[in-house]
Amino acid sequence: MKGDYRWWPMGVREGGVDVKNVFRVWALRAWKGLYSRWMGLFLGVSLALLLGAFGYLLGPIVGQFIREGLSLNIFNFSRDELIALWGIHGTIIAFGLVALSFAWNSIRDIETDPDIIANIAHRLRSIELIAFLLMSNLLIGALVLRTPSQPVPTHIGLPAGILLIVGLGAILNRFWHVLDLLLHNSIDDKVEQYGKDHLSGDFHSPAGDFDTYLGHYFDASRREIDSERPEKLREKLRRVESLLEVLLENDDQMATDTELWDFVFNNYNSIYRRAVAQDNDELEQQVINSQSGVLWISMNQWRNRQS
Repeated sequence: MKGDYRWWPMGVREGGVDVKNVFRVWALRAWKGLYSRWMGLFLGVSLALLLGAFGYLLGPIVGQFIREGLSLNIFNFSRDELIALWGIHGTIIAFGLVALSFAWNSIRDIETDPDIIANIAHRLRSIELIAFLLMSNLLIGALVLRTPSQPVPTHIGLPAGILLIVGLGAILNRFWHVLDLLLHNSIDDKVEQYGKDHLSGDFHSPAGDFDTYLGHYFDASRREIDSERPEKLREKLRRVESLLEVLLENDDQMATDTELWDFVFNNYNSIYRRAVAQDNDELEQQVINSQSGVLWISMNQWRNRQS
């Protein structure tokens, strides 16, 4: 719809296109994995093809350098060993699918907004990883078929080795990402990171995103009140203040957005009443302190716009 830029890259306006800014936005979105599933499939297949072509073309040069410069003969293996390598890569794919299945089953049970769960799952880059592994396995199979003789030439061995190592590294990296999230309870850190990414306006106009990220911490605050943990409550509310500050700094219109402030202060009123019901003065004081902090943030932004 004309005049609605919510889903437009920042820098695209009716008056023209800021090409440099548009390129920056799409580069950031690509880096963070914020693109369609078809693009993820394309990227995974393309990466496997590029690595395979790189190893195939540079295999003789790299092999000669390793043999003569480093006095190593690591490419001296047979076709049977290459077939075994192909089988190992197939095992890696199976392990990767199990790991991704475990990751998804673990992530979907996290207590947070469904949009945040979708964001976390999307940033696991599961589609890219599966596409890369399957394409890599097809390429290694093609390399096996092109190796009728003994020993395996370097232009065959190098790409097979590269695809195996990169695939294993990618799976371990994604699995560690999930373990860090679950074992170290870093969901709040991830939500704050994602929230700052979106609310900063680096990817698109943040007007429609604030309730997802702020809502996560308001809901978490309610759980901390029920558990009577004032220190944890203050930590959650401090993240609300941090995200609001980012939002107001990067979108002047949000400072007077009644939908935003209705959402914020209705939630503050709700958690304050919850704290009162617990009959815990420390919980009540934490909510009051945070609400005062939000008021100061909004006043400072107003003064900055006036000056």
